[in-house]
Amino acid sequence: ESSDTLVTGKIGVVYKPAPNGSIYAAAATSKLPPGGSNFQLNANTVNANNPNLDPQEARNIEIGTKWDVMDGKLALTGAIFRSENKNEIVTDAATNETTQLGKRRVQGIEIGAVGQLTPAWQLMTGLAYMDPKITRGSTGGTGPTDGGVIQWSPKMTFTAWTTYKFPTGLTLGGGARYVDSVARTSATNVSDTTNLPEVPDYWVFDAMASYEVTKNIAIQLNVYNIFDEEYVATINNSGARYFPGTPRSALLTANFKF
Repeated sequence: ESSDTLVTGKIGVVYKPAPNGSIYAAAATSKLPPGGSNFQLNANTVNANNPNLDPQEARNIEIGTKWDVMDGKLALTGAIFRSENKNEIVTDAATNETTQLGKRRVQGIEIGAVGQLTPAWQLMTGLAYMDPKITRGSTGGTGPTDGGVIQWSPKMTFTAWTTYKFPTGLTLGGGARYVDSVARTSATNVSDTTNLPEVPDYWVFDAMASYEVTKNIAIQLNVYNIFDEEYVATINNSGARYFPGTPRSALLTANFKF
């Protein structure tokens, strides 16, 4: 067993330059001690849970803004952020010992819009771009990670959904989801090409139709993955097995309000 005291903190400020807008800034730190993720320690020098190792440290900085336009019916948001992790475990290829040289960084921007363009037309959309990178990692062996990408981190993601309600009680909606390709390995010189080295990017389109039979009863039909896109939802570490994305499917529901 081992004990210690960790100190972390966070701070944020908000400024309103106008009644319908605000600008904010936030910073936060966090720490993960050895054994903190699985509540057990290991005296082996090549184990990440060795109690002699220092806690892994993370820092996040974000600056953003939000504006209500169209008389408060539509909210526009935007933010830039930078997250850094340090003291991560790196295995020396020559000695097979662990050292705490690892650093990784994710920085990017995200924008969004949520609200009503008209009393009948609703919109929700968001776009995020990330630049994930291992700024300091292992340099030896067949798969050096120094300067490599971070596993399972898409650079671009996008989502959009919109609905329109007609005077007859019929509501139609549709949207799209996009996820950029993600790397299975963080190595900069990948030698393992027998399995899937990365998950390809994909687009998925959905739609819905709803009809108000009465003011208390509505029937709704949702169709997911309209074009029956074949895509990889998840994949295991070796790239030998994957879980496919949900194929074209439909859901019919009846909604009752009291």
